[in-house]
Amino acid sequence: MKTWGGPCPNCKSDNTEINYLEYDLPEIGRILIVSFLCHNCLLRYSDIFPESIKLKDYRITIESIDDIRNKRIYKIPEFEIKLEEVGIEIKQISKSKFMVYTVDGFIMEIIDFLKEYSKNIEDKREEINEKIKYLEEVLKGKRRLTISIKKSIS
Repeated sequence: MKTWGGPCPNCKSDNTEINYLEYDLPEIGRILIVSFLCHNCLLRYSDIFPESIKLKDYRITIESIDDIRNKRIYKIPEFEIKLEEVGIEIKQISKSKFMVYTVDGFIMEIIDFLKEYSKNIEDKREEINEKIKYLEEVLKGKRRLTISIKKSIS
């Protein structure tokens, strides 16, 4: 990891810390992880920048607690993510951020979104609740989930 400082874009203080780390993800390629902290105004920022993405299509199957603990999900701009057994599609746009998730973190984010979404959709609430229950059972290792990630055609 390399560290340096620079002016804060918020308060202009030089009391900052910028860290970056180059890392090689076997499935993706080389990435740059950057974090910024201003010790004066406490502005924080972090991001991941892929150097190049060698991933074309990626598919993982979650069948056990070990899969939940040991597999990663890459949310990549201009890639689509499908959770096949529950019929959920996540379409990415070019302005999306590159993200690396643990399986449980990714599924929990989807569950949280579905819970919030279901508050506003009366006619589909039962269907959404069934998806939530299925995903919660996946997290307990009781159900199987196939997640496919592939380049958008648009």
